[in-house]
Amino acid sequence: MRDYIENHLTMDEDFYVFAESMKHKYKFALLSNDVSDWSKYIAEYYKLNEYLPIKIVSADVHCRKPEKKIYEITLERLGVPGNECIFIDNSVENLRVASEFGIDVILFNRDNDTFDGKIVYSFDELSLLLREE
Repeated sequence: MRDYIENHLTMDEDFYVFAESMKHKYKFALLSNDVSDWSKYIAEYYKLNEYLPIKIVSADVHCRKPEKKIYEITLERLGVPGNECIFIDNSVENLRVASEFGIDVILFNRDNDTFDGKIVYSFDELSLLLREE
């Protein structure tokens, strides 16, 4: 696990610039389909805990995106209704289900997917979009 995370998994360095500039305006949470140990190690290794204080990991809550239950858990932990949230994901299906909760959704489009809603291709574009809202 550590070899893969440290030598093969890549972190988009623009995330840190984005998160630093937005952390005072938004409350960030991580919603991940992952294994608990991997998720914890990735967060520590890439120093994500400072930016992502709330983490909902599928292995911990026994459900996965796009199951509705994981979005219910996320909203409960955030302590806000869906209409006060923005969900950014690279899966159109995950976004579709999140939008059923009134959550504003944005596709982070790394795979050139087709989507009728808001789309960004980089953290710079995401920053611009969020500053306009």
